[in-house]
Amino acid sequence: MNIKLIFASLLYLTSSYSLFGQVPKGRIIFSSRVNDTSRTELYAINSDGPGERIITTLNNKDKDIPSVFHNRIVYRQAEDKKSQRASLLITGTNGGQPKPLIENKLVCNPKWSHDGKLIAYENYPGKNANDIWVIDSNGKNNHELITDARHPCWSYDNQTMLFTRDYNIWARDLNKGTEQKLSNHSKDTVARFPALAPDGKRYAYQAQFGSKFGIFIVDFKNSKIQNFIDHCDDMCWTDNPKYIVCSCLKTETKNWKITMINIETGEKTYITNKRNSNYMPTWVSE
Repeated sequence: MNIKLIFASLLYLTSSYSLFGQVPKGRIIFSSRVNDTSRTELYAINSDGPGERIITTLNNKDKDIPSVFHNRIVYRQAEDKKSQRASLLITGTNGGQPKPLIENKLVCNPKWSHDGKLIAYENYPGKNANDIWVIDSNGKNNHELITDARHPCWSYDNQTMLFTRDYNIWARDLNKGTEQKLSNHSKDTVARFPALAPDGKRYAYQAQFGSKFGIFIVDFKNSKIQNFIDHCDDMCWTDNPKYIVCSCLKTETKNWKITMINIETGEKTYITNKRNSNYMPTWVSE
């Protein structure tokens, strides 16, 4: 089985996106550290800049990417600022009273499947490594999916999952249970948070090696790294496979901004400008 070819063909055929030739328009959900304090707030903003508004306040000490399906968000809420235990909550993109999905567990990084039926997340069962678990979006049928794995990322047909293990990016066929290692980093490089392009032709992931960090863009067909975007982190793809949204370190002001990048030209557009630290964007289609 060639997982790379399956991605490139199935995802392109099943994709519903029609904006491949245009600068994408949508909304961005992101986390913002308030005045360099420990308090984090979850915000929404239009991709062209206006319309910024707060959704909820988080207790999370660490950064954590929310996940969106249509008008619903699943996110991690720590029990308090000192605790590693947390709940996974679901609320609307316009705010509202959150509903608990999983309460008071060692959980993080929830990721909605593209049909909205399932939510994958990291669960720490008390050993030396995290596992990826999956639960129905109504809170039923909670079970382990992949052992010794982090940072789940669904394919657009929900048949394959990208994840990280041992500093590298892997893919698992969810029907057959077979796995394939996609990257080949040593311990000097830590790969995390894989993300899949909407046409299935590329994937991206964050990487840190020594004091350097950035985003790798990789071609599925030949496994070659097409691009490296320096001093950027926390990325997601937009509806257009030429554009990603990420958190970039703006060198002039030395703070992090939510930024849209054309990965073919390198052109950057800063979406947020007000706060000192903006992290973990996720894309919401119009």
